Amino acid sequence: MRTFVFLHVLTMILAVSVSGGAEILVHRVVGTRDLAGIRSVVGTYGVMARLVPLLFFTGLAFGIVAIFVEGFDPFQPWLLMAYVLFASGVLVGAMVNGGWVGRLGKAAASAESPDDAAYQAAVTDQRGRIGLFVFWVLIAAIVFVMIVKPLS
Repeated sequence: MRTFVFLHVLTMILAVSVSGGAEILVHRVVGTRDLAGIRSVVGTYGVMARLVPLLFFTGLAFGIVAIFVEGFDPFQPWLLMAYVLFASGVLVGAMVNGGWVGRLGKAAASAESPDDAAYQAAVTDQRGRIGLFVFWVLIAAIVFVMIVKPLS
């Protein structure tokens, strides 16, 4: 039985669900422009965001163990593609998506009203939307690479 492959896939599904789901929730609430709602959901996102690196890097660890336990060649083209896509996802998640939610949270916390200029700039900042789109494109690409195993 491919126990470590199963644990890798399960942990990665959990990581994507937590990170992607929490971010979609933030975007939905930002769409309402409700200051109190944004403050609340950004606080919840902060709690969820602490789990994301743990889940992704636990999944990575299970994947690395699976490579060696299952006898995969760690330099197969599909694995090399997966490494690059994973690293890209980590960078987008930390720098773009996490940065956007952090700026949004600070602006919402300091805003005295929904008309506050910094708050308005944060809720209309398109970097969060672009980061979310890139995140899901990377997820789709990783799933494709892991299932199809191109160039193998």
